[in-house]
Amino acid sequence: GGKRIPGTVTPLVLEHLATIDGGTVGKHRFSLSGAEYDSLLGGLWLLGKTEEGQGMFHGNRLWFLPEGSRQPQLVLDTFDPGLKAEGIAVCGGERAGERELVISYDNDYHSTRLPSMLRVIRGVRKDAEGRITLGP
Repeated sequence: GGKRIPGTVTPLVLEHLATIDGGTVGKHRFSLSGAEYDSLLGGLWLLGKTEEGQGMFHGNRLWFLPEGSRQPQLVLDTFDPGLKAEGIAVCGGERAGERELVISYDNDYHSTRLPSMLRVIRGVRKDAEGRITLGP
């Protein structure tokens, strides 16, 4: 069973899917900032960020949670320090079982003077053992 959410028009029950321990970089803890379902690869992309005070970011992480699993695979460890990844989208690149991922960054311009941006990861696929790989 799940937890019934009060105040909803239609009774809504949320069930626990997984607990994500994002780990740390130095003393800074990763927290979940985005999730996106990938029907081609069969699972959820999970995005994590670090954030401290006024515009202090220490990196981001990317995991893949396969359907039916409760244990995500760390795909990309501590990337883009100094930037804050806030969202993820699965896009095109479906040839030969490959995907492209777009990461959105909200870098808190008011305190960092760094603009928001989008970055793309190309060549995302599963290897023969079913693990996610990146690149050519």
